[in-house]
Amino acid sequence: MLAAYLGGFLTDPMIGEISAAGGVLIMGLGLVLLEIKRLRVANYLPALLIAPLVVAMLTMMGVSF
Repeated sequence: MLAAYLGGFLTDPMIGEISAAGGVLIMGLGLVLLEIKRLRVANYLPALLIAPLVVAMLTMMGVSF
């Protein structure tokens, strides 16, 4: 239900940035699981909220994506 509500608000560039942030989180989890690097992946979770907000602010300022 949340996706249906946010679908009208999120633009394609916002969804792209959320996907990019999610990809970084998944790579970090992979590094932790393989015991290559100990990262605190939970510290990166706010990026899933901040990235689309940055895109929205830049769009308001006239930057096109």
